[in-house]
Amino acid sequence: MYISIIDKLYSLFLIYWYILPIIFILLYISRWIRTKNTIRPIRRGVDRSQTYPRQYPCGWYRICDSDEIAKRGQIKHAFILGREMVIFRSDDEHSQIYVLDAFCVHMGANLAFGGRVMPGTNCIQCPFHLWEFNGETGHCTKIPYIDGKIPEKGKIQTYSCVERHGMIMIWYHPLNEPPHYDAICIDELLGDRFEYRGVHRYPNIHMHLQEFAENAADFQHFQPLHGQMCIPWTQLQVPRIFIHHQASLEFSNDKPYIVYFYDTAMLKLFEKNYESTKIDASITFYGPGGITLFRLDGKVGRI
Repeated sequence: MYISIIDKLYSLFLIYWYILPIIFILLYISRWIRTKNTIRPIRRGVDRSQTYPRQYPCGWYRICDSDEIAKRGQIKHAFILGREMVIFRSDDEHSQIYVLDAFCVHMGANLAFGGRVMPGTNCIQCPFHLWEFNGETGHCTKIPYIDGKIPEKGKIQTYSCVERHGMIMIWYHPLNEPPHYDAICIDELLGDRFEYRGVHRYPNIHMHLQEFAENAADFQHFQPLHGQMCIPWTQLQVPRIFIHHQASLEFSNDKPYIVYFYDTAMLKLFEKNYESTKIDASITFYGPGGITLFRLDGKVGRI
């Protein structure tokens, strides 16, 4: 009896010590074989993600108007292109605009809130530990409580920026490449041909910037979606009154950042087009988020 119990215990020991590990190994091999074909596509998908379009297209973007930060030493916060940025005007004789990432590389303080432009310089000071950063290079130029060399990593990302046509524009590239082309300078806006009539600022528009460009590229939708006359600022349709559209799109041959959109529109009443109401619209897009110039030609001339 005693020997029989010992034999059973020994058999159980052999099962746990030898057989169970073998079973686990076989189960692992079986699982690996079953999932082998599903792992490879996932890895291919990871590799393909490197070729997907970046979140925002590269180009010049309007970040604010010049009169929003007109004084020397003034600081402004901006949230644009999915990033928080700090804009400031230097306190030196150049009164230059600089744009940097908003957060200090030290402890993450937002320089736009509590930071200050150092008198007579182009440097902005962090409110936490008084580190100072050069607006042009982003390098930390002063840490008040150390005497040694400032580490090279003490740097905030900067953005190329210009002031033109009363706007401050920044260059954005997802891989931080330098500007591919100069910020837009429209000759028509530099002379006395145009007269300033005011400004209208839209609130936040809940759509991706890319959809604006796609709206123009998809010019075939103009007649089906915009052909019905509606009461302005409403969706109320005016029966039997339509707008006849002939839209087209062209790309610049030598400047890939410029796109031309054309649309000839006229009223259509009771199935008849009225040429006297015709307007030729010529719209030029300078980059994905910079200047869009509208030219409307009709009976009264060009608008």
